[in-house]
Amino acid sequence: MITVDTQGGGHGATVQADGPLTIEAAEGLRAALITALDRDADVTADLSGAEELDLACMQVLLAARKACSAAGGTLTIKGLPEGLGRAVRDAGLTGLTTAA
Repeated sequence: MITVDTQGGGHGATVQADGPLTIEAAEGLRAALITALDRDADVTADLSGAEELDLACMQVLLAARKACSAAGGTLTIKGLPEGLGRAVRDAGLTGLTTAA
């Protein structure tokens, strides 16, 4: 499941993504990130509940990072499970900003 929440007061928007983030979830993740970016240029993608992350969703996250940057903000990836973080690094996608 993918949800969008704003922290209010211009302090960012958070996308919570749980379950498998595979090609089947890519469009939902994209839509949620666009909604979050419409609310604030600083977006956090909380992936602590992600079970899987494929290249389609990695591409969505990279595109969101670029869009946030163009809007003067940042995309922060939060809670990426270690195994998925390794997959991101192995894929050479080190351009994603991560937080604990």
